[in-house]
This record gives sequence, structure tokens and C-alpha cells, in this order.
Amino acid sequence: MCRLPMLRSLQLMLLLIAGVAISYAQSQQQLGSILYVLDRTILEKPIYDRQKRNNIQDLQLKLLRTEDVSERRRFMHELFSIYRSFRLDSALYFARLGSSLIASDDEASKVNNGLDIAEALKGLGYYSQARELLDASRGKVGE
Repeated sequence: MCRLPMLRSLQLMLLLIAGVAISYAQSQQQLGSILYVLDRTILEKPIYDRQKRNNIQDLQLKLLRTEDVSERRRFMHELFSIYRSFRLDSALYFARLGSSLIASDDEASKVNNGLDIAEALKGLGYYSQARELLDASRGKVGE
């Protein structure tokens, strides 16, 4: 009679070990798949960099060729958006350049542009200037 509970314990232990082994094998397979994707992404970095440079050059050419102020502001904002992930000084340049094209009565655009400038300043470590812009924008949002 003592053997039956011991046999069941042994069966449960074997099932547990098998479950752990299967789970481990699946996690290793997933890890291998993730590492494969990461390796491919790293190898394709020059392609991504070239695409980003081409996109920047296209936007800069469009910016130079257009006279329409709203289109110029849109291109500047797109350049800001691209640059903010890897070159904050350039992002700040385009945000500030865009602010010079905002009409004096366009408060929403002024606030949005101020937020872009504050984001770039914060990323560059100019926290007090970013805070001043945010405080100034806060007052304008409620108006």
C-alpha cells in the first residue's frame, strides 16, 4: 500500500520534469528567434541609415523649394521629428526655425512648437529653459 502514493509522486515528478524541459526548449527557440531578428537588424543598420539620410535630404530640398509658409512649417516639423531621436541639436534648430514662421494669432501652433523646443532642450540637458517654455505654454493652453 505504501508503494501507490510513492508511485504517484514519482509520476508527478516525471511530468513536472518533462514540462520544465519542454518549456526550456521553447524558450531557447524563442530566444534564438529574437537574437536572429536582432542580428538582422544590426546588419541592416546601414540600409536604415541611408533611408533616413535620403528622407532628410528630400525634406530639406522640399523645404528649400517651397514658398508656402504652412508647407515649410510642416517640413520643419517633420525634420524635427526625424532628428529628435538621434541628433537633438538639429531637432532644436528646426523647431526654432519653425517658430519664426508661425503667424502671431496662431496660438495652438505656438504652443505645439514651444513643446517641441522644450522637448529638444530637455533632451540636451537645458532643463530650466525647457521648464520656462512649458510654464509659458501652460498659461496659453487655457486661453
